[in-house]
Amino acid sequence: MRIRIHYHRRDKNYAHWNVWLWPENYAGQVVKFSESDDFGVIATAEIPGEHRRIGFVIRSHTWQKDVPHDRYIEHFVEGEGEVWLRDGDPKVYTAPPPELRAKVRAFDKATLTVHYYRYDQDYSGWNLWVWHGNEPGREVGFTAADAFGVVGRVEFSQITDAEEVGFVIRRSVGGNPWAEKDGEGDRFVSLYHLDGEGNLHIWLMQDDARVYLSPRDVDRTPKIARAQIDEEQVISVEVNIPVKLSSQKGGGFRLFRDGEEEPLGEAMAIGDLTKLRLVALRPLDLEASYELTHLTHGRAQVGLGRVFDSPAFARLFTYTGSDLGAVYTPQSTAFRLWAPTAQQVSVKLYDQGQGGEGRLYPMHKDVQGTWLGKIRGDLHGRYYTYVVKHHSGEYEVVDPYARACGVNGERGMVVDLSRTNPPGWEKGQRPPECSPTDAVIYELHVRDFSIHPASGITNKGKYLGVVEPNTRGPDGVLTGLSHLKELGITHLHLLPVFDFATVDEARPEAGYNWGYDPLHYNIPEGSYATDPYNGAVRIREFKEMVQGLHQAGIRVIMDVVYNHTAKGMDSNFNHIVPGYYYRIRPDGLFSNGSGCGNELADERPMVRKFIVDSVTYWAREYKIDGFRFDLMGLHHIHTMQAVREALNEIDPSIIVYGEGWAAAESTLPGNVRAVKENTPQLPGVASFCDDFRDAVKGHVFHQHLPGFVQGGGGGEGVKFGIVGAIYHPQIDYGQANHGRGPWALEPSQCVNYAEAHDNLTLWDKLAASCPEAPEGERIKMQKLANAIVLTSQGIPFLHGGQDFARTKYGEDNSYQSPDRINRMDWPRKVRYREIFDYTQGLSSLRRAHPAFRLQSASEIQAKLTFLPMPVPNMVGYFLGPHAGGDPWGLIVVILNANPKPVPVRLCPGRWGTVVDDSRAALEPFGEVLEQIVVVAGRSCRILVDLNSISDV
Repeated sequence: MRIRIHYHRRDKNYAHWNVWLWPENYAGQVVKFSESDDFGVIATAEIPGEHRRIGFVIRSHTWQKDVPHDRYIEHFVEGEGEVWLRDGDPKVYTAPPPELRAKVRAFDKATLTVHYYRYDQDYSGWNLWVWHGNEPGREVGFTAADAFGVVGRVEFSQITDAEEVGFVIRRSVGGNPWAEKDGEGDRFVSLYHLDGEGNLHIWLMQDDARVYLSPRDVDRTPKIARAQIDEEQVISVEVNIPVKLSSQKGGGFRLFRDGEEEPLGEAMAIGDLTKLRLVALRPLDLEASYELTHLTHGRAQVGLGRVFDSPAFARLFTYTGSDLGAVYTPQSTAFRLWAPTAQQVSVKLYDQGQGGEGRLYPMHKDVQGTWLGKIRGDLHGRYYTYVVKHHSGEYEVVDPYARACGVNGERGMVVDLSRTNPPGWEKGQRPPECSPTDAVIYELHVRDFSIHPASGITNKGKYLGVVEPNTRGPDGVLTGLSHLKELGITHLHLLPVFDFATVDEARPEAGYNWGYDPLHYNIPEGSYATDPYNGAVRIREFKEMVQGLHQAGIRVIMDVVYNHTAKGMDSNFNHIVPGYYYRIRPDGLFSNGSGCGNELADERPMVRKFIVDSVTYWAREYKIDGFRFDLMGLHHIHTMQAVREALNEIDPSIIVYGEGWAAAESTLPGNVRAVKENTPQLPGVASFCDDFRDAVKGHVFHQHLPGFVQGGGGGEGVKFGIVGAIYHPQIDYGQANHGRGPWALEPSQCVNYAEAHDNLTLWDKLAASCPEAPEGERIKMQKLANAIVLTSQGIPFLHGGQDFARTKYGEDNSYQSPDRINRMDWPRKVRYREIFDYTQGLSSLRRAHPAFRLQSASEIQAKLTFLPMPVPNMVGYFLGPHAGGDPWGLIVVILNANPKPVPVRLCPGRWGTVVDDSRAALEPFGEVLEQIVVVAGRSCRILVDLNSISDV
């Protein structure tokens, strides 16, 4: 198929705009505007296959959209779809708007010829009601016939191709001219399509709202469009043209299994006669191959549909073994693939990761839907694929359980994992256990961390660059691993490091991506390795990175994206077991709660098993210490429970958290989704507290809206996060969390943050919401936000560079922006050393004092008391006595978001300051001589009762 998109902008500025294009159910691609004409610019794309709809978005490289919603091309002429668009206008034009054309043609006479086909062959009484412009409507009869159907001609005089003609196909009976309509709505055709002689032909079909410009696009051949088993004895059928059900059993449909007819019972229409339900007289064999036939509608293979969700399918095909994938020994390698609907499976063995000829080794059907094959010899370093044959075709796929691969993941690789271990790996231990609320998490992207020319790191953009020791940047500031140690974090959260699709591993410098487009879940990304061609290198270097971080006392968290895949209809999953791995809407399209085209159906046992197997593989083989689940709200709560339970068997201190929301509507019911509201059903699993984030700095989707630290209110939302999203009797929930109340049972279920890789950085948000504020004031706001995060109960989370005012220059979705936008800008650590030192001091304070990281909701409710504040835009609270067993008996935290200092009266005691507007320390550095403390504008003040320090 060929797609042409014409785009007009009033400002004539096309420099940063392009098209994101996708066939429905398939992965998207960037298409650049490569031509221009009088209308504007033109993007052209060749799309393989045939598709009914092509989706698109006009966007900038940072995903600023011209129109906020997705749009679709639905009209094609012999495989070509052409549309015209205007900036800011959501309409998809199938002809250029007249006012933007270089020329409008005028005709003295024009003829519209309408060809109409009815599959019921009953044309009696049918006619056209036609109108255009301000002229009254008129009846036009079908006065002739041709090979297509009947023909009506509409004549016009003094008309231009800037106009359009509206019409309705109707049936007139007796005195009623509107007895029946073919289709509900009015239809229109643009006269732009008139030829040079003023003639235009269109073709119409009964019950089809489309207006065709070529008869070759009208499918008048009756056929079975889809047939699938939805229950053990039920086949759902869709046909393109209504079928006449006969009185015999099966309504005229016949079902065959390996040439032998299977008896059918009732045939029922669902709505019109294009959707039907056939009932078999006995249970269908889910391992067999069936064909459905009909005298007028031909034949079709019967696939599996909603029966995937049936107890019968789960009973037959849930594989419980632990040997899926390529299991290596020096003597032989066993290959096991779960493909219950396949007719034939082979292993194809290669010498290289790309190119060359492979050799096929047949596999045989084994237990619970699996296929098994064994190849003798030491296959370490050999590459392989599976060739899977279904009734719908034959596909060469990469093993979902592959543990190594060649460049760009084109083939899996057999690997002896023991050969990938760096020296000392087997004896290495995780850093000491800590509870989730003891963590200080720091999020970064492998490439961002080291790619800056001033990073002082040799292995820029690589796993090894993360753990290079003793690196320094401008003015001798510590960078890389030394920076992490200096800051005092406990956990490093890495954006996706599994094998993702969008960066060419052979030329990693030519592209950038965060990595939220999974290709192979159990293999490290190759663009971060020094050699992406040898599948063992990325594994060894990944382990070296983990080893180096562990030796530095830092645990490692992986960002995992099990909610969707980079590809959809043409993914490895879907080619192995078509329809099983993805959620499907009733109309047959993929559910798209991810906003990326698909969702994995983890409510199904083998999808859930894959996720649990994958997570535990990373935890065991790579000693990963935590997992952050992207769009966790698309996962079934039972999946997250299973993940937690499986990780507890390895190490209960492995941390699990995620985004407790989805990107769009999902077919998975809300009551079983791992969203924030269902957190009480997820012990040991935390969610990001976006309520707290938006309260601290203002709503992320309203860039100019201020939050608490800018003086914009939101104090109750800040208090909501301070207690870790649990219930606290002093919070007005009508003013916090949009009135929805607490969602965490324990503080360990709440991740508090003010900045992450998504949306504007905190520094950029402050600039957008306070454009007139001097830089000094924004520094105060940044320090105040960091103080709130690091002193709140729950799990604190910092974005890499938040500790020195990271900027992305106002870009709020930098997932594929260049290095100059995304890199950690180490010179800023020099410029904003004040913020770093302050943040480092707060990190040390938190780790030294358990009062800021209480372990239970009951302790927070008993030991944290909010204090009345003298003016708005302030929050104050009291910790103690000896909260969490802290040696400091009484602690007061006061947050002042006002630009001016505010005096606050303290309760009786000898109060010493440990944090003020310029310093965060572990020992008191000043005593308040009276009972009134003046809290500087836009600052945090923390005091300890000096009399209580020794009273443990």
